[in-house]
Amino acid sequence: MKTLSLFILAAVSLNCIPAAALPPPCDDSAKIYKVCSSQRKLYAEALTGAAKEKKLLLVEFGFEACPWCVSMYKILHSPGNKEKTAAYHLIQIETGNSKLDGRKVLAALRKKEPGTKLEGFPFLALVNPVSGKTILLNTGGMEKNTASSKGHDPEKIFAALGKAAGKIR
Repeated sequence: MKTLSLFILAAVSLNCIPAAALPPPCDDSAKIYKVCSSQRKLYAEALTGAAKEKKLLLVEFGFEACPWCVSMYKILHSPGNKEKTAAYHLIQIETGNSKLDGRKVLAALRKKEPGTKLEGFPFLALVNPVSGKTILLNTGGMEKNTASSKGHDPEKIFAALGKAAGKIR
């Protein structure tokens, strides 16, 4: 009887834990980089999707607090550039949060092309999902900085992507 009383007391106590003590659910729906998900899983799904679509996979590595990363995202997803990005399956991989596995995705791709030095973010990777060929692209040379504007130059971005795509198709 004593054991049953302790069991009932424990069950009642556990049901009385206030909901405020539980962490809020992760919601990244308004974010560019999906921080609530496994980055390796996102990458694997994107690679499969690119293979099915018969497209190259374009991976943008970066993080939400990086203004250059957000600028790159806006260029790649701009309605005016839709025709230019139609040849690619696009994905963003979060690398700013050390608790996520985005850095591991980046490290694995860097092993495929060890001669490329990571100069900063955003950092692009173009992957042929069939052959596995990969080209890594630093984006510093794709910037267009003037006295009145800072950011990336869409013409430079798409020229670099076109050149890289020709090498791995």
